[in-house]
Amino acid sequence: MDAAHDFSYTPNYDGSIASLSYPSGRVVNYGYDGAARPLSATGASNAYAQNALYYPPGQLSSLTEGASGNYSVGLTQTFNNRLQPINFTSGTYNNGALVATLMNLTYGFNLGNGDNGNVGSITSGGMKSPRSVVLMPDSALCHEPKLPLDVDLWISMPLQAA
Repeated sequence: MDAAHDFSYTPNYDGSIASLSYPSGRVVNYGYDGAARPLSATGASNAYAQNALYYPPGQLSSLTEGASGNYSVGLTQTFNNRLQPINFTSGTYNNGALVATLMNLTYGFNLGNGDNGNVGSITSGGMKSPRSVVLMPDSALCHEPKLPLDVDLWISMPLQAA
């Protein structure tokens, strides 16, 4: 490969990446906490990701990305006591105040006797009107959720209105 197209990186002593250099000359520096979890990814004039916070078991709680001046995009996740994702929200912020919700996914797990760990429903909100999907187990593969009419979840985005 031509040297003009090579990436290079500088490792930390623990093997994690301290910085990554792109062929264009751009350098991205990575910051970590004491548990070796990524906290930030910054460049000379850009903050690609920063202020990462984690729950004690290790899941990402929140993150600010793409900060430019007073504007940024923020991500937030919440989990229940079984460490199942309950909500994933993304929004734009100005000086820390929410300007617009870009995405808001709420997961349902049939709490109580029916909670076997499978996602039972997903409700989406944000820039478009709220949408929802109810996931039903397939009779042949009970651990694999299927949508009504065998619509593949990955192909059906955006979700059909309820």
